[in-house]
Amino acid sequence: MSSNVLAIIVTHNRLALLKRCVSALQTQKGAEADILIVDNDSTDGTRAWLEATPSLHTLYQKNEGSAGGFHGGLERALAMGYEWIWLMDDDGVPSENCLQTLLSAPTDALCRAPIVYSEEEPSRTAFGPVVTSAGSLVLREEINALPDPIIPDHVNPFNGVLLHRSVVEKAGLPKRELFIWGDEYEYICRVRAVGPIAAIRDAAFFHPQDRVAYGTMNLFGRKTYFRTSASKLGTYLLIRNFAYIGTTQINTLKGRAFFLLRHAMAHSLHFIRKGQILLAVKAPLYTVESFRLKSLGYRRFLKP
Repeated sequence: MSSNVLAIIVTHNRLALLKRCVSALQTQKGAEADILIVDNDSTDGTRAWLEATPSLHTLYQKNEGSAGGFHGGLERALAMGYEWIWLMDDDGVPSENCLQTLLSAPTDALCRAPIVYSEEEPSRTAFGPVVTSAGSLVLREEINALPDPIIPDHVNPFNGVLLHRSVVEKAGLPKRELFIWGDEYEYICRVRAVGPIAAIRDAAFFHPQDRVAYGTMNLFGRKTYFRTSASKLGTYLLIRNFAYIGTTQINTLKGRAFFLLRHAMAHSLHFIRKGQILLAVKAPLYTVESFRLKSLGYRRFLKP
């Protein structure tokens, strides 16, 4: 162990992006991290490259998405004894002083996040606005102009987030069954219950623009969200996973049933308006599958 920080990168069949991310970690200024690559059963030469790069720690496992990847990675990090754990997917890139800025930030928060900017348009955030006391900000120049370097309770999970091991020990590990899309949100809800979260104004991380389509509609007097993706797998997981996540945040059986009704209706109505009748029919079925996460229904969408 050459550092008290372990960076975890989860990868699947994106060797070129993985190499870019690793290079960005190896050239950090002011702080350094050991690196663990969690390879989700890649078939593009990733394993051969990793085996030829002995400076990297590795964990090989079947493809369980980002949820399973970070589950296994965090479990390994705790066993290896690291104090801080830095999380990212293979398509993200931290700025050259990102880690040092996170570690030295003037905050007691044990979950620290960089500001995630769009790789395609670096002057704007990648995942929507940063909510601050000055308003909801998306432009980098506006965020950099904030007088306080600490932005309470803002985070884009699994995109350069730095966790102290005590947070993971209390919050537990990500749920493997969620696979991708929503797994990070479910996990950060548990992290938030453990202690404060802080984004660090001067820590920058770059990621491709958000691919999820969001929308809202008013149903039974309540704002109701719907989320869709261009892929069949993504749409299935967004509907199923956020149905599950929503019910975990409601205490009463009646409240959960009302939420699931609105959740299914919002997606069905959205698809009807777009002329996607088959998806409109499937949305309630995907919602019901939130009761059966362990059945791993997402596997039917994966290529053999």
